[in-house]
Formats: sequence, structure tokens, C-alpha cells
Amino acid sequence: MDSFRIEKNILVKYTGNETNVVIPEHVRAIGAQAFAFNTDIVSVVIPKGVVTIGERAFDNCQNLESVEIPKTVSLIEKNAFSSCKKLDNVIIPEGVPFIAAKTFYMCLSLKSVTLPASVTSINDEAFARCISLEEFAIGDEVIEIGEKAFMECYGLKNLAIGKGVEVIKWSTFAACRSLEKIAFSSSLREIEYGAFDNCPAITDVYFDEADDIWRQITVKPTRNETLLKATYHYDYTDSIVSVAAPTAVEEVLTEIVEEPIVTVDTPIVTEEEGALQTSFAIIDELPVVPTPVEEDEKTEEEEKVEEVEETEEVEELPTQVTLDVDLPVSPTETVEETVEKVEETVEETTEETTVVTLETPVVPVVPAPVQPPVKKSLIRTTPKSAQSTVTEEFKKEFYRSFLAKLGEEKVATYQAKAAEMTDELFETQSEALFLVPADDAYEFGCVCLCLGKYNWAFRSFLSAAGKGNLPAQFYVGACFLFGLDTTKKIVDAARWLTKCKKDEVFGEDAVKLLAIVDEELEKPENAGLKVKRGNK
Repeated sequence: MDSFRIEKNILVKYTGNETNVVIPEHVRAIGAQAFAFNTDIVSVVIPKGVVTIGERAFDNCQNLESVEIPKTVSLIEKNAFSSCKKLDNVIIPEGVPFIAAKTFYMCLSLKSVTLPASVTSINDEAFARCISLEEFAIGDEVIEIGEKAFMECYGLKNLAIGKGVEVIKWSTFAACRSLEKIAFSSSLREIEYGAFDNCPAITDVYFDEADDIWRQITVKPTRNETLLKATYHYDYTDSIVSVAAPTAVEEVLTEIVEEPIVTVDTPIVTEEEGALQTSFAIIDELPVVPTPVEEDEKTEEEEKVEEVEETEEVEELPTQVTLDVDLPVSPTETVEETVEKVEETVEETTEETTVVTLETPVVPVVPAPVQPPVKKSLIRTTPKSAQSTVTEEFKKEFYRSFLAKLGEEKVATYQAKAAEMTDELFETQSEALFLVPADDAYEFGCVCLCLGKYNWAFRSFLSAAGKGNLPAQFYVGACFLFGLDTTKKIVDAARWLTKCKKDEVFGEDAVKLLAIVDEELEKPENAGLKVKRGNK
């Protein structure tokens, strides 16, 4: 008993070094990290009466092989058994409503899991990297499977998904390299892109209805290629998961710990990216992050009553100012991306706008592609924003100067990739734009510049900027300052440009553009705007 620190029937901490631990009967809850990082424990008996197993309660108990969970347990919190690398069998008692995030993350020896009918959701990364799982049946009661819930389950071969699941999210089963057979139910409505990414062994898909019902399900082709190429079996109702416990896979525990895992990159959506995604129209396939409410801005509820406005380009500007800034350019004219139209129209702004003429280094120019008719872009207007009135000549100069800053060698590489870009490849890369790493999003943005797809270039750089890519941050800041392919927003321009002030390549120009920000803040129409200095 001296090894158990118990407060008000809650086991706060176990400090002993026994291999077989029996928790005292009067305990009613196991606290957070109560056994975490204890490498002596081999088995644990949890007494009847325990209701809760806290967060990270047995995290990194790397020699724990078995645990008895009583029927009284109704809540198992996240990471409760994560990295218990020798735990091989778990029976979840009836009454537990969900499998929390990372509950069994990296349980490398886990071969068998029994889920009760009470479980209705399996949360993010709940069984990720459980490499010894060979079969898994998700019952009809489960209505939601989280992102990356079974990612990198290398030994998983057979998978059955019950009638409650309607959407299989991105990366849910990514890198299940041995997955061969999958059974779906007709309740399924959508398989998101990347749900079965890097699953090269898929050979058979079983569906409990006819093929015409399957065709009504939305299956995103991006990173689900093997799934779509499999042999399909329709009106199939037999089980593909055996009743008996699955056999163990080859012993690969040591290698898996040593081997670096490289699969689907986790999208990191920063606060800046989340706030900026609403600054332009994002196609339905892209994930939208809720917009944080900034100081002095209207709330989301107030914005809902605002009319959606369409922006229209203004051909001429009343004034023009010359500034020595080594910015930009694009090799072709602007092509606005096609977005759905709205009924409301917008009044053109009549106020004067300061335009900057930029000195441009010589850079190779790609011949302009055949351009489709220009369509209006749907842009969501927000407080502290103004309509842009820049000329096409200024926009082209900006794009060209930006490419010039990158160097002729890199520009030549981007031009070559632009020449090889097919419609199918462009659709694939643009669809997963906010899911790829910063460098990939940045490269795609540069290719879009070479293609003359400037609106897509802005979206790509916005994605890269939110993940820390500095050239993209400079580009996005300048776009917000002048209203290029987005709404003119002085506060956001200052936020991004401030990050670039000390950069060797873009620092000097960033300082000059921040001087323009200060001039904009002096205008009467911008009274009340607050710009934070520093990194935030």
C-alpha cells in the first residue's frame, strides 16, 4: 500500500516496482499519468468499482503485457495506453462510449481488441501504429472514425466497416501496407482523399449492395488510387474477418522503433492560416478552418448577415507612385479561377489607391498559355478590408519580380514543371493543397505563377505561409497590401511582412512595404486599425 498514493479514492500515483500490480479495491478512479513511464509493470488488475482511467494513465509502460479492465469502467481517456509496446490483448467493457484519441497509439504488439456495442466513435489516431493488428471489424454501432485512426497499422490485412459509418476521413487507414481486403456497407456516403493513401496491397473490395449503389458514393481519387483499382465484389454479405483471434505477424518491433516513419504529412494549420482561409473562396473539397475573431472585428454571427459581394477589377488608377522595391512578376496575364457566382453585385470603390512601380531584374518569361474567359471571383469581405484597384500591368510586374527574386535556375525548374503539368495532375495537387507540406505547397504556387494561374498561386502560398515558408509569407503579405487576387487587408499584410524583416532575400523589400503599411494606416478610412508588431 505504500506504493499507492490515493487521494479521495483516486489513485494519483503508483511509485512501486512490482511486476504484477493489483490496484486496491477502494480505488474509484485512476488519475492522469498514475503509472506513466513505469517500465517494471508486466500486468495490472483494475478492481471493480473503478469508473475512470485517466489521461496517459499507463502511457509508455513499455513492458505491460496484460490489463484487466472491469465492467464498471465507463470512461477511458486519451493516450491511456499509448506506447505500451508489449500489450497484446484488450477487452473494452460495455458502457465505454468511445475510444479516445491515441488511446492505443503505438501499441506495437496489440493483436486483438474487443469493442462493445456501446462504442459509437473511434477518435483520431486511436489505433495508429498498432502494427500487429491483422484484422479489425468496426461494428454497426460505430458512426464515426477519426482521422489517422488506423494509420501505419502495417500488419492489417482484412478490414470490415459496419453500417453506421458514413464518411471515411483523410489518412484514416493511410500506410496500412498489408491491407488486402476491405468490406464496406451501403450506408457509406464518402471516402475522403488520402483515406487509403500508401496502401499498395489492396486487391479486393466487398460491398453489400449492387454496383449502381456503389457508384453513388463519393470516392476522392487523390491518394486512393489502389482502392479504386481493386476488384469489386457486389451484393456480398459474408464476413471477411475471422471470428478467431488473428495470428501474430512477424516480429518487427525492434525495426519499427528504429525505422523512421515517413507517410502522410499531417497538415499543420496555424492561427494565421485559419484566419486567412476565409479571405478568398475555397473550393468545397478543401478543409476550412474556423476564423478566429480578431480585436475590433465583427463576430461570425454578425458576418453572416452581411451580403456576399463580388469584386470587379478597375482598369485605371488615378495616381501612381514609384518606389524602388525589387518585387515581382508573372510571365502571363492574370487568369481568375472559376468559382460559383452569387446574385448580389458590388459597388466599385472610388477612393484613390497608392500603386507601387517596381524595378524588375531580367527573368526568363514563359509564353502565355491560351486563357479561358475571365470570370468574377467570389470573395468574402470582412471588416478592415477594402476593394483593390490595381492595374493588370502592376499585377504582372509583381508576379515577375517575385519569380526573379528566386533566381533563374529555380525559375527554369518551375517553368519545366509547368510545361509538364496536365489538367489531371493540376486537379490532384490543387485538391490536396492544404494537406501537403509547406515546401510542396510553395513549389505548387511557383508553378501556378508560371502557368498564369495567379489565384491558385495565392492559395498555394497562403497554405505554405501558414506552415512557416518565408518566401510565401512575403508573397502573401504583399498580396494583402495591394489586394492582389484577394481582398486588400492592411492588418494581415503587416502580420505577414513583419515575419520577413530580417530575411537576407526579402528583408529589405519587406521593410519598404511595411512603410507603405504605415502610410495606409494614416488614411482616415483606416482609423482604428491596430497592427501588432513582432512575430505575431
